Amino acid sequence: MKTWYLGVIGAVLVVVVAGAIYFSQSSGGVAATVNGVAIPQSEVDKQVDQIKQQQPKIFEGEAGKQQEEQVRKSTIDSLVTAELIRQEAEKQNITVSKADVDKRVADVKKVFKTDKQFQEALQQQGLTEGELDEKIREQAVAEKMLKKVTGTIKISNKELKKYYDENKAQMVEPERKQWRHILVKKKSKADKLRAELEGGADFAELAKENSVDEGTKEKGGDLGLRQDTDFPPEISAGLKDITVDSFSEPIKGPDGYHIFQLTEIRPEQEKSFKEVKGELKQGLEREEQRKKFAEWLEKAKKKADIEITK
Repeated sequence: MKTWYLGVIGAVLVVVVAGAIYFSQSSGGVAATVNGVAIPQSEVDKQVDQIKQQQPKIFEGEAGKQQEEQVRKSTIDSLVTAELIRQEAEKQNITVSKADVDKRVADVKKVFKTDKQFQEALQQQGLTEGELDEKIREQAVAEKMLKKVTGTIKISNKELKKYYDENKAQMVEPERKQWRHILVKKKSKADKLRAELEGGADFAELAKENSVDEGTKEKGGDLGLRQDTDFPPEISAGLKDITVDSFSEPIKGPDGYHIFQLTEIRPEQEKSFKEVKGELKQGLEREEQRKKFAEWLEKAKKKADIEITK
């Protein structure tokens, strides 16, 4: 489950908290203070616990203890950063409208097919709808603050071309393969469908009629162009010897049994400047934005009264 309420602003990850009002309602110790505003230990614990639930293996054993300590430090640092941004935005009267917040909340809800899925996701994140609204509001304020801090960033065509020429080895589209699949719950059904395909049945029609993958069945099972590394190991192992227009044996995955068909292989090729220009421009602008924000943050931290509880 993605932590979809967190905001990645440029290349800077800002963990958006609900501000002083939300903090004032918390209890159980203070992890840090920023200009007198307390960041509760309970908020740090909550965010660390969410990461533990999402990636439990990295916290196992002796190395896991060190990992948890690093995660706690980075969480506190992110919360301090978020509070500094909130305070500076408040000083400069930077606000967002309710309509903007409502639109962003609506965009989040669109990620989920049903309201039930949305409510379950909220529960998994330990949030109420009101808290989500507040987090999204703070995120929008932080984005406005970031734009004010970094100003307008422009990368010239000359700079873009220079970067392209100096990094041509990285401007390569790796080999990709066009796949389609049928996903069913039982191996017996997968075996039956595999036999039908060998007998000349139409793959797209079988996918539409039998696949339980709602995202691809209506497209005849089309998965689009993918790299081998896009699949989990248990899937990719069963695909390595598949040739164009042939079918895989049923492959067991987390959601059932897959039958794959390879329809095209696109070899590795170098991307032209024209193809990557837009992507390079965005990337270099984000990097420049990150640098400017880092400079502002360093100065803000030096001026602020920040205390981390040991």
